[in-house]
Amino acid sequence: MQLYNADSSPFATRVRIQIYHKRLDVGITSPPGGLGSDDFRAQVPLGRIPALAVNGHVISESLAIMEYLEDRFPEPAMRPAVAEDRARMRTLALAHDCYVQPELRRLFFLFREGKGDSQAVASAAADLKKALGQLSAAMGAGAFAAGDTPTIADCAMAPSFSFVVALPGLLEIDPLVAGLQRLSAWWGQVCKLPAFTRALGEMEAAFRAYTSAPQG
Repeated sequence: MQLYNADSSPFATRVRIQIYHKRLDVGITSPPGGLGSDDFRAQVPLGRIPALAVNGHVISESLAIMEYLEDRFPEPAMRPAVAEDRARMRTLALAHDCYVQPELRRLFFLFREGKGDSQAVASAAADLKKALGQLSAAMGAGAFAAGDTPTIADCAMAPSFSFVVALPGLLEIDPLVAGLQRLSAWWGQVCKLPAFTRALGEMEAAFRAYTSAPQG
């Protein structure tokens, strides 16, 4: 079983968190031939990472991969036992991908372009904070996103939140989590877990390498 991965990818990082937390025997490797290559597309028709190669099959899309790994390796569980809590887990993961991630990507692109348009940065930051507030309100009352133990939702949300915390300092804007106590408390909990700190550290190291490399 092989995970085609790039440490810099938030979507690959969420799968690595699950693999590390469950201590799975999954090989983690770069895309064969490189991302976008003919070799990679021959194996992964969607041409994106992460992708999981297993038993002659390829599973694409991070949420599908994590659900598959949970089906194959149910212990330690990263899905709640109660159906309503499982629904909350999936709602949070999908809401993150549909509403938070696009706004975060918009703000990240402004950072990458040199943060020259302060009005555009302020607008993007406001839209992202609104999406974060909605996500925070949808979270459960437990220590983690959908209960008292970490789930797929926590894996899905954590890599983006690493950027949510980092970007305000880089863009010289107010913290995006100011006033979002539930989300801030959740972040404190996931940062205590070794699997999360390991995978997020890998992603952040790749991000630092990207930002320090000459552009253009």
